[in-house]
Amino acid sequence: MITKIKNSSFLKDTFITFAGQFIVLLTNFIINKMVAIYVGVSQFGVFNIAKRSATVLGFIVLLELGISVPRYFAMNKHINRERAYDYYQTGLLLMIIASGLAIILGIIFSNSISSLLFGSAKYSFLSLPMIIFAIGTCFTTFSFSAYRGAEYYYLYTVIQILIQIIDMIVIFIFRLDGVATILFFWGISNILLSIPFLGLFSFLNQFPILKKIKSFKKRIKELLIYGLPRIFGDVIQFSYYLLPLVIVNREFGKNSSGIFSASTGILQSFLPFFSYIGIILLPTVSKALVDRSLGEVKKQLKVLMLLYFAVSIIAVLAGFIFAKPIMIILYSSKYIRDLTIAKVLLITLVPRSQFLLLRNPIDAISVKPYNTWNLAISVLLMAVIIILADNILVIAWSFVLSDSLLFILSLITWHKLVNKELKEKI
Repeated sequence: MITKIKNSSFLKDTFITFAGQFIVLLTNFIINKMVAIYVGVSQFGVFNIAKRSATVLGFIVLLELGISVPRYFAMNKHINRERAYDYYQTGLLLMIIASGLAIILGIIFSNSISSLLFGSAKYSFLSLPMIIFAIGTCFTTFSFSAYRGAEYYYLYTVIQILIQIIDMIVIFIFRLDGVATILFFWGISNILLSIPFLGLFSFLNQFPILKKIKSFKKRIKELLIYGLPRIFGDVIQFSYYLLPLVIVNREFGKNSSGIFSASTGILQSFLPFFSYIGIILLPTVSKALVDRSLGEVKKQLKVLMLLYFAVSIIAVLAGFIFAKPIMIILYSSKYIRDLTIAKVLLITLVPRSQFLLLRNPIDAISVKPYNTWNLAISVLLMAVIIILADNILVIAWSFVLSDSLLFILSLITWHKLVNKELKEKI
């Protein structure tokens, strides 16, 4: 089996993807540092509330087409390439329609959006930039997903890095024009950059950008039936770092929300390494569930859990020791006012890394959205603690407690599912 993997394109594709994501991670660090310096501590919290809200909105507008389109494209490309392209084109049209509706609703309810996120209608001027940023996120995510679904890993990696670099240039150009302008032109840049890459995708598949779609209603139905139930899970996942920030901004002010944003940023800077490993493991675990006994998979996961635990503990200790220089490198010296919050949040890395490992085999073994249910329960615990909290440190500890619950629920779910399968095979 190992020989087959070595001789296949799996390791090569994995290396290309991982290397590309590492470069993207570095550019994200640079972008965060640029924004943190240019907008200042007081506006950095506002920026992150707007950006994270736009990201959550982006996944709603995208209708999970970033998952469904590459899935159906990959399933059909070797059987019927025209049908595969029909899924891509149908998804693109759905995204454009949803984007138009989002702009209309954003303009109509701009005051309500501002009041919900910032506790005041005075930030209503951010609503349209947030919508544009969300749509830009949709376009880039859709583009990346299409290239992955067609297995154009080289192009996917190059395009992603190129867009990141141009985003840095755009942020630098509008660095002195405030949060709204940065978000607006960042979103416009992503939309405009995605258009030629979407055209290139059509060219590579030897189809015109616009062609008659066969069984159009059927394609819409398939994409939406697969994608819509999964939106809730992504909304919960990306609201994890939005809800506390909104509360901190409302209750403790803009400066505190800026510090809290930077602290959660350090935690999020570590998480991608565990996420990328999980992404790489997913097809391997899925294949193992078919090719080998579940008992063997269960043993392998125990080893991987110990490995994740050891690595996460080392990362937490490193974060505790080097919290100050890390904060300065990622942001600036203005953000080191209260490193206790950052250190508490880093503890979350231990249970969160275990969830990032377990969610892949859980998804592989069951079609039911157990991860979504577990996330919902853990977020509910976080929300209760945050509502009762009288200081920011308690809010930071809510991350630790909710992620610990998420890990426990995931572990129980995995053992329940795998033991059920093992009994059925006896």
